[in-house]
Amino acid sequence: MALVENGELHRLGVTPSARRQGHATRLVDHLAAHYGCLTLVCRESLDANNFYAATGWDRLDIRVGDPEDLIEWAYTPD
Repeated sequence: MALVENGELHRLGVTPSARRQGHATRLVDHLAAHYGCLTLVCRESLDANNFYAATGWDRLDIRVGDPEDLIEWAYTPD
C-alpha cells in the first residue's frame, strides 16, 4: 500500500463511557500509518487538546478566530 502524503482529520469523538480505553489512539495510529501524517484543528476550549498533547501530536500554530481560536496539530507516526 502506498502512503498518501497527508490526511486531514475532520472529526474524532469517543463516547464518554468508552474513553481512556485506547480507541482513539488506535484509530489515529491506524490512519497515520496509512496517510503518513495527519493534521487537524481543534477549538482552543476543548479538552481534546489534552489528548493530542499527551499522545504525541505536535502543536503547530494557533489560528486566531471569531468566536474562538483554533489550535493546529500534526501527527506523524514514529
